[in-house]
Amino acid sequence: GDVGLRGDSLADAAYAWAVAGMAGPLVEEHALAGDLVRGVSLRAWQRISKATRAPGIVESTTALAAIRLAPGDTLAGRLAIRLAENLKSSQAADGLWAVAPGAPLDQALEQTARAVWALGPDNKANRLRATGAFERQRERLTSPYLAAWALTAQVVDPPTAEKLRGTVRDALHTGADGAKTLRVDAARSDGTRVPEVEATALAIRALPEDDPARADVAAGLHGLYQPGAG
Repeated sequence: GDVGLRGDSLADAAYAWAVAGMAGPLVEEHALAGDLVRGVSLRAWQRISKATRAPGIVESTTALAAIRLAPGDTLAGRLAIRLAENLKSSQAADGLWAVAPGAPLDQALEQTARAVWALGPDNKANRLRATGAFERQRERLTSPYLAAWALTAQVVDPPTAEKLRGTVRDALHTGADGAKTLRVDAARSDGTRVPEVEATALAIRALPEDDPARADVAAGLHGLYQPGAG
């Protein structure tokens, strides 16, 4: 069966693989169900391997975000190197990653932020080119979701970043308990609607640690989070 996997997508498998990896120390320390955790990890890895045999930009980004820190001498580590090279080489001359030819600019900007984030903080060359692209398109960064992605990927200059943090703060919805969530009317790169829990988690990454709203957003995320949904 597919115990431990929340769905059939590559994102589901990447999430399960990452969570199973983080559960390793708990298995050793608290004698949790090690066989179950290893089973989840194996099934997730099988799906990741299958989905990345000939990966496109979206697949490379999704898988790399989960396995980027895997040791280089492991299967996951070697795949992470291949996916990173695939992403680096697929960045267009204008600094963007487009999900498909003719894709809307907002989707290309989101995918670019995702790719930069997945490649990690040490990848300065691709980040610099992406920053140039965001600088040229900064007037289009009006969506709270896109603003949060730009901040998470750190592809905007300080004045623009401060403006985008204001965009994110203004879009926060305050519940009766005082917790804040980010509700956005936007589509992800695959065309599906952005779940509130995903947008709220992204808002936490976008806001600085000393931002007064960040703790309230974290409380809002805890209220939305369901382990089975990730």
